[in-house]
Amino acid sequence: MTTVQQGFYQLARFPQVVGALDCTHIKIKSPGGENAEIYRNRKNFFSLNVQTIAASNLKIINIVARWPGSAHDSTIFRNSEKSKR
Repeated sequence: MTTVQQGFYQLARFPQVVGALDCTHIKIKSPGGENAEIYRNRKNFFSLNVQTIAASNLKIINIVARWPGSAHDSTIFRNSEKSKR
C-alpha cells in the first residue's frame, strides 16, 4: 500500500492515494428471464457495470465484475471490499 501511495505522490503530488477507481459498462446480450431488465443500463442497453482500481503504474489492483448494468457506481463501491478499509 505504501508503494502505491508513493507512486501517486511522485506522479501527481497526491498524498495518501491508494488507487484510481472507475466503473464502465460492458455490453452483453440480454440474459433473458424475469430479471433481465436489471441488466439494462441508463443508456438503454444490457450490460455489466464493472469497477476497476489501478495503481500509479497502471496495473489493475482490484476488479469487480458482478453487478448488473442498472447498478449505480456508488452502490458498487459501497458494497466493495475496498470501501470497508
